[in-house]
Amino acid sequence: MMAMLVDLRLFTLLPELYLAVSAMMVLMYGVYRQPRVNQEFLWLGTVVLALTAALVLWTYGHTAVAMNGMFAAGAFTSFIKLLLMAAGAMTLLLSSGWAIGKPFEFVALLLFSLLGMMLMISA
Repeated sequence: MMAMLVDLRLFTLLPELYLAVSAMMVLMYGVYRQPRVNQEFLWLGTVVLALTAALVLWTYGHTAVAMNGMFAAGAFTSFIKLLLMAAGAMTLLLSSGWAIGKPFEFVALLLFSLLGMMLMISA
């Protein structure tokens, strides 16, 4: 499995792919189960960001170019992505007093905006 990811150069996109799928799952969870933000929902978003940061650390130091040069990964891009994940997690944790009781889209929008930032960093 890992050889296939490296051959297709999807290994370079692994943190972004994980965050995209997880953000969609968080969005679907909010649509069907949780119409309002509660502490559990904020922690779910924080766990998603922590696992994304772990994937960024796992791919740290892996210098590669994917999608015909449209996506580049290196040590600097990984460092900036880690800063983004930390800022996103702090945003979720520090906004818990304000976000409780608001619509669930807050967490999903934050995850999708971080995904866009991660893609722009590697562009």
